[in-house]
Amino acid sequence: LAVESAPGLPDRLQRVWNYADVGATFTFTRLARALSLRAGWSGTGYDSIEPLGPVAPRFERLRFRDGFLSEVSLQARYTDARRFIRSISPEQGRTVVLTLGLAAPGLGSDYSLARARASVAQYLRVPPSRHVVLALRGAGGVAEGTIGGRAPFELGGFSVPDPFALLPGTGTAPSNQLRGYPAGALGGTGFVLGNVELRFPLGSPGRGRSTWPLFLERVHGALFLDAGDAFDLPGELHLAGHHLAADELRFGTGAELRFEVVLGYHLRTDVRVGAARALGALLGRGRAADRGLDLSEVAFYLTAGASF
Repeated sequence: LAVESAPGLPDRLQRVWNYADVGATFTFTRLARALSLRAGWSGTGYDSIEPLGPVAPRFERLRFRDGFLSEVSLQARYTDARRFIRSISPEQGRTVVLTLGLAAPGLGSDYSLARARASVAQYLRVPPSRHVVLALRGAGGVAEGTIGGRAPFELGGFSVPDPFALLPGTGTAPSNQLRGYPAGALGGTGFVLGNVELRFPLGSPGRGRSTWPLFLERVHGALFLDAGDAFDLPGELHLAGHHLAADELRFGTGAELRFEVVLGYHLRTDVRVGAARALGALLGRGRAADRGLDLSEVAFYLTAGASF
């Protein structure tokens, strides 16, 4: 359950209920590579807390409609990324993820939406180091329809720690991060994103407290540069206010301190403390997304789970 501001008119608070996210995964594993296929369903409800006020007729297209999103999805994931016993992240290979989603009244949804997303992550060990890694990721997506006026794709950084990232099986598809910007700052019916990280080890304390189910395995850091934008596809609702263009790309940069911990004796994850700054549209003037945003301000955040 989350409480947030509705993305369209009229202005009001709304409850966002994530009722379920279930699926079945089929894996095909070899010694140096793995393929997984997942069929799933998710249900999300949107419900206004405050009474709905009037909207001028010329703004009716921006009205956000409460309702229930029932979406079925198919995901294919291939990886030949390799991580070794003293690695802080994958050091070789790549991971490719393709996800297709469909919501329609025939599936019990109040919204009609079709969307496709794809991402490719590549890992390169930096010579002559042993465990310094250059990690690269590119992602993009397109959609037809909206979630009752809400953008089907949103880009931004982190708002609050996500405890669900600690649960097994939640890290199969990396989240789309444009760090330095507020969570959900950019939205549209399409998006592009690139992430570059230089990851380096800082220490291997290998420490725990007695028999407590919490163990600190390694400490490492990362310097990153993110670039991305959400845009409007032809014929779709104008949410971003522009089509795909290089001069609209937003950039963000920063650093993270990462603690690799083991929870419950077997669940391994990263706890990440970060500082990020939005750089704006470095290739052009940009428009509404940077309006009212102090580009000199540094955002601090805490989250859990692997970056990508």
